[in-house]
Amino acid sequence: MGTQVKSATIGACAVLFVVLVAAAGAQADSFTWLGPTSLITTGGTKALTNVSCTSAQGANTSLCTTVDRSGQEITFDSSTGTIISRATVDLGLKVSSVSCVSSNQCFAVDDGGNELAFNPQNGSPIGAGLNHLEGHPLTSVSCSSATTCVTVDGSGNDVLFNPNNGASHIESIDVAALRAVSCAPMATQCTAVDATGHEITFTPGSTPALTSASIDASNALSSVSCPAANVCTAVDGNGNEVSFDPTAQPVAPSVMQVDTNNSVGVALTGVSCSSTGECVAVDTIGNEITYAPAATPAPAIHPIDQSNSVPLIAVSCPLGGNSCAAVDNHSAEIGFTPGGAPTTPQIIVSLSLSGVDCPSRTQCSAITSGNSEVTFDPTTGAINAAGVSVIDTTGNALTAISCISAVECTAVDAGGNEITFDPTSGSQRNGGLFSLDAVPMTSVACRVVSRATQCVSVETSGDEVTFDPDLTDPINHNTPAPVSTSALKSVACPSATQCTAVDVAGKEVTFDPTSGIPLITAATVDSGIGSE
Repeated sequence: MGTQVKSATIGACAVLFVVLVAAAGAQADSFTWLGPTSLITTGGTKALTNVSCTSAQGANTSLCTTVDRSGQEITFDSSTGTIISRATVDLGLKVSSVSCVSSNQCFAVDDGGNELAFNPQNGSPIGAGLNHLEGHPLTSVSCSSATTCVTVDGSGNDVLFNPNNGASHIESIDVAALRAVSCAPMATQCTAVDATGHEITFTPGSTPALTSASIDASNALSSVSCPAANVCTAVDGNGNEVSFDPTAQPVAPSVMQVDTNNSVGVALTGVSCSSTGECVAVDTIGNEITYAPAATPAPAIHPIDQSNSVPLIAVSCPLGGNSCAAVDNHSAEIGFTPGGAPTTPQIIVSLSLSGVDCPSRTQCSAITSGNSEVTFDPTTGAINAAGVSVIDTTGNALTAISCISAVECTAVDAGGNEITFDPTSGSQRNGGLFSLDAVPMTSVACRVVSRATQCVSVETSGDEVTFDPDLTDPINHNTPAPVSTSALKSVACPSATQCTAVDVAGKEVTFDPTSGIPLITAATVDSGIGSE
């Protein structure tokens, strides 16, 4: 009897298995796997964040490397715009600054507190590769050799590090956010500038006293270049260049407004000096300004980028050379000689897709590493009628997306904003774009909770922000709460009261998004992070 029951059971299971396999086969037949489908071929812009050029290869050319907000490096010939390499060198965080010491050695930093060492000829890692230095967003880097680099952050710290082995030393040198740093060639001295008009000159890795002086009232300084130990020039948001000798006691700055439009100062965004007698600055309306530090003659101003309209972000002029390269926030580089003989702006960045979420089997929405979203049917590759739609007008790169339904998605960007939109039309919902924090967002997870929407985003500062994107002012729902000491990379929430985030230091932290309180102590889950 027992044998008959066993046989009957086996027979029934066999029949059920055949039915399930047949059903699964029928369902599989209704779906055809597609190869890669191009969703974005034209349009969109991408802000480049910094550029560094090595010694001139010819009279009017340089090998230059620029970085962008989505972890990409692009190396090009400044005279022709020819791209030598384009490669992803970071984990998707914003690469904020780069310094190249030779044609095959570049060192960059990002807003997750990491340094990145790579060969600009092919984008491959060198030395320590990707290495975590500290928990604050790094804003600028200057390397005097292949073994000595100095970076500064938004919390007043400088970090001396060796990009070959990752060894580092951090110290606090300012109470304000440091915006830029420049280390004089063949010297053990660096000068940083901050958001309150101060310069700080220091010896990296050394505890002895540093010097600090107010050189530009309370204006925020945006960039600095020191072609020699006793010559530095900085620029600010009011069109001023400030030249000074950082070794003098006291420091006696010379301030001159070198850039105006209708008698109003134009914001200068970058400066680079090829010698102690010639510096080049770039501005937010497409001009380059060539001047001599602390000299009385009027500076020479020339438009070099698309009819005087496109904001230039950074500039680099190799020491001893006669060529410069600038990058803008529209994916282009412009090679030129000081005095304004430019090449045609060359588009050197191709937009990449930085996130995707699918609320259904036949609808997915992806975001670009620029400012757009595109919604499509993954079973056919067909893009919906709205096409590629611009949803973020801040100039910040979109970093993550989460969709709760076919008509509502929320994206976050590198400027700390959230953008909720209707993917069927590509238009913003509920008032559009809101600032959650002044820190780059790296991930977002949204869900419906008790007929309301709950979104949780994580930041490079180690904070999480919980908000309701359907409210008129979503940030009032909650405020940023610290859950990690390192930059957070991604977050997932299995319930309304539990989320888990991972950071760039190889740790995970689980927390309650309704209170921002960690539920358990952060635990290391990948001790090998940064070794690749």
